[in-house]
Amino acid sequence: MLGAVLAGLAGSASAQGLVHFDNGYPSNLSPTATSGGAFFDGFTTPGAPVLLRDATSDFHASLWGGASPSTLTLLVADTLMGYYGSGRYLTDSGNVYPVLGVPAGTLGFFQLEIWKGDAPTLAAALAAGEPGATSTVFENYAGDPASGNAAAYLAGMPAVIMLIPEPSVFALIGLGALAWGRSVRRQGRTPHQRPRGSQARVLRTLRGARRLPVGGP
Repeated sequence: MLGAVLAGLAGSASAQGLVHFDNGYPSNLSPTATSGGAFFDGFTTPGAPVLLRDATSDFHASLWGGASPSTLTLLVADTLMGYYGSGRYLTDSGNVYPVLGVPAGTLGFFQLEIWKGDAPTLAAALAAGEPGATSTVFENYAGDPASGNAAAYLAGMPAVIMLIPEPSVFALIGLGALAWGRSVRRQGRTPHQRPRGSQARVLRTLRGARRLPVGGP
């Protein structure tokens, strides 16, 4: 009997930890929450994040996890997150994932990405002008299948606020320079001649863009 108990304990200690891709019923519905957090729309009204909490606000997400912030591995990519009430979202399929290198019943580290639209990744969504966000890395327990709690919810998740990236000032300058060059070629003038009309307006736009601080006006 004792041997069986010890064997069971050893098996529990070495089991892989499991997590639900599910923030449970968040305990802190503030956009500044550092744990027990929810998901927010920060793009409809910039500067005033609004809690996502209806069936029309589904979004895509990916989740990473690992034994340390520097060893995160992808647990699930591009899954759809559906609304289940009171600020709670979870994946529409699967939902339970093993966490590489994190024993059951111990703390692991996690990070998630969320985005709107049909893009397969956050980067592609942002490039297309869709809103998205990356959470900070946070600690969370990985569930122990032997304890009766097969997987842990992401109760340690901070608030995650989706935003739309601002257009790059450098991209604006590049487009303006391209327009200026085409204008010069069309009129058969050299770039050293004093610009007039639309060319002058392009230059004023570029000068104004160069005066903008990084991140916007």
